[in-house]
Amino acid sequence: MPKIYLVGKEKKFTIEVHNKGDNSISNFWDKCLADGTFYVLEKQQEYVYQPAYVGTCIYMDMGYGNFSYVCGMLFKEGVTVPEGYAVYEIGDEKIGM
Repeated sequence: MPKIYLVGKEKKFTIEVHNKGDNSISNFWDKCLADGTFYVLEKQQEYVYQPAYVGTCIYMDMGYGNFSYVCGMLFKEGVTVPEGYAVYEIGDEKIGM
């Protein structure tokens, strides 16, 4: 499998707030769609692995109920990570998005 990178905006959440019905993740998506997050990423078309927006939980801390969520896109090797964006290499392990 070629190296694939998730590049996007990252925000931290707590599972407690999320389980109470808070729409924080959907609000985060709304913000990313409205503030140009994806416009910045789409400028690097030559590195886009899949032309789709993706979101995933990163680093779930089961002990404290904290997790990070990333809204972004998948890219091939060579992508430039814009300032203020996070990047994660997607390995051969099983993942869900």
